[in-house]
Amino acid sequence: MTHANRIPAHIAHITMRWGDMDALGHLNNTYYFRYMEQARLDWLDSHGCGINPQATGPVIAHISCDFKKEIVYPAVVEVHTFVTHIGRSSMKIDHEFRVQGDTETLYATGHAVLVWVDYVNGGSVPVPEAMRAAIPGAAT
Repeated sequence: MTHANRIPAHIAHITMRWGDMDALGHLNNTYYFRYMEQARLDWLDSHGCGINPQATGPVIAHISCDFKKEIVYPAVVEVHTFVTHIGRSSMKIDHEFRVQGDTETLYATGHAVLVWVDYVNGGSVPVPEAMRAAIPGAAT
């Protein structure tokens, strides 16, 4: 699924490092998950909802990645983040992997479900209003 007509909630620019490659010269599959994580953390931090173990915040309930085309070094990877659903305490997120200079090609898609929890006491809590406000066209 591509989000050609939607505005991303966030775009992270991640410079691929030489050591991020696998033996075939492609971005190693595990780094797609790390890049998604970095994009999510950048987005959360930019809205004052970064990870604080003494407060509330998101945990991953589900994550997956579909690989479409190899990303090769050197590259600046653009990870576009879209919120596809927001509930009381959770949200579904899609990520699209593109390469700076070739933004027409979709290299991979990622999917995650985040659940907001109280890190200290346990249990789910509502998604913060700051995050709801940061979602283009948010609909619950």
